Amino acid sequence: TTSYQVNIRGTSGTGGITREKNKGKEKLSNESSDEEITYQHRSQRIAFSDLYSVYRRRYQLQQNALEFYDVHRNGTLLAFSTHTEREEVLSKVLSSPLPSSIFSSSILGGSTSINYKKFMNNLRAKITSQWVQGKMTNFDFIMHMNSFAGRTYNDLTQYPVFPWVLADYESEELDLNDPSIYRDLSKPMGAQNENRAVQFRDRFEALEQSYEMGDGPPPFHYGTHYSCAAYVLYYLMRLEPFSRLALSLQGGKFDVADRLFHN
Repeated sequence: TTSYQVNIRGTSGTGGITREKNKGKEKLSNESSDEEITYQHRSQRIAFSDLYSVYRRRYQLQQNALEFYDVHRNGTLLAFSTHTEREEVLSKVLSSPLPSSIFSSSILGGSTSINYKKFMNNLRAKITSQWVQGKMTNFDFIMHMNSFAGRTYNDLTQYPVFPWVLADYESEELDLNDPSIYRDLSKPMGAQNENRAVQFRDRFEALEQSYEMGDGPPPFHYGTHYSCAAYVLYYLMRLEPFSRLALSLQGGKFDVADRLFHN
């Protein structure tokens, strides 16, 4: 089996995070010894001096992962066995010197103690303010919101999403100063118009009645999610590594052509 280890190194030299993949045991075979030697590893290391940020993440619906970004904005997602292990590693990282990170003491006004939740709340408020003042593009702002929500390019089940912002997709010309052409972002897609809202409410009530009678699943409004691994791979199938991932998802061959292509 394959397993990963995370070492938090804080010696007198430059500390860092090491992600190690066990590749199996090897035996020394020569005339003088037949004893077992140590594991060989394929490692990816991020020095604390190169760490830019770290975010709490979910993995398989569990709060047990962290995502590390270096100064080049390369992300590495690590899933731990338990929530406790995740928090232990996060605590050790945040208590280490991180001169190039968003947590650096110069940014925090000299404070050496970091309250992760409070820091992220303040960072989100700061980014929102910059967007409102026109100092940040819509794309950058939405990507920040995706990150705060736990979405990442490193997990197909939590890939970044962008909202539909228009309500009018039929007119040949749009007046961007007309509020009626924009979607009401306070409501989900299922409630954007009254007809759709009624359909989903009727479904919920019908399922609720069946459930109370002991027949069927618990009631719900939506039977599918707007983002999952299959949807992401459908749109990115022509690019690697998504082509191979799509093959893996479909048992080694592409899905039925009529479902993949539309003229």
